[in-house]
Amino acid sequence: MDNRFWLDFAQGAFSFLIGVYAWISRRHQATVDQIGSLESRMDRVEIEIKHAPTKEDFRLLADRVGQVHGDLRELSGSMSGLKRAVDIMNEHLLNRE
Repeated sequence: MDNRFWLDFAQGAFSFLIGVYAWISRRHQATVDQIGSLESRMDRVEIEIKHAPTKEDFRLLADRVGQVHGDLRELSGSMSGLKRAVDIMNEHLLNRE
């Protein structure tokens, strides 16, 4: 009877240890999978960051927008002069009769 008790105890302890090992193994595998997923995402983010515009690119863009703004102001001045000339022509044509 004493041997039977120790045999049952050893079998229970062995089963318990296998369960603990399986639980730890699954947790470890889940952690490894999550780390792999995060590494993959980090790689994609790093690639995207390499292609992102730099501070210098934004400075050049701001300069070009400033040039376009200046050109538009110049065109606006020319258009107002042209409008005045068209108004004078219309006035002349209306008053000619």
